[in-house]
Amino acid sequence: MEYFKDLVCPYTKQALELRNNYLVTKDKTRKYPIISNIPCFVEEKDIIIWNEYHENIYSDVPNPPHPYYKKFAEDWEIMLDLGCGDGAMSAGCSYKVKHIYCVDPSLRALKTLQKRGIQIMYPIVAKGEIYLLVTIFLTVYLIFLLLNI
Repeated sequence: MEYFKDLVCPYTKQALELRNNYLVTKDKTRKYPIISNIPCFVEEKDIIIWNEYHENIYSDVPNPPHPYYKKFAEDWEIMLDLGCGDGAMSAGCSYKVKHIYCVDPSLRALKTLQKRGIQIMYPIVAKGEIYLLVTIFLTVYLIFLLLNI
């Protein structure tokens, strides 16, 4: 996948090279599997936990795109959807932006996202500490409020 070249190691921030279905750091100290064309930056045990958690949330059919965010996505080149699930919130923006990076800790949810067939939605299995994600979302929400009041 072309978007793999934009990714870096989350720990060392080194560029990654594609080698035999893995993304590998230049110094070869870290490697991340690519499963079903989805780069995975989460340990296998965590993938299992998140897949079990999402077992009852996501079916094999994507939820319909949600129209809410598309009104804000005018002239965006890149969109980052953190905690994207099956991409229902960002799929509605796919005709307005050039690239959508879809990040979620659930491989199951991202496999469902792939079934949308939207080539500019790039699934990435990753997670962060919950306090960091809460901070990011609060910051994004506050910026959104400031820009749209």
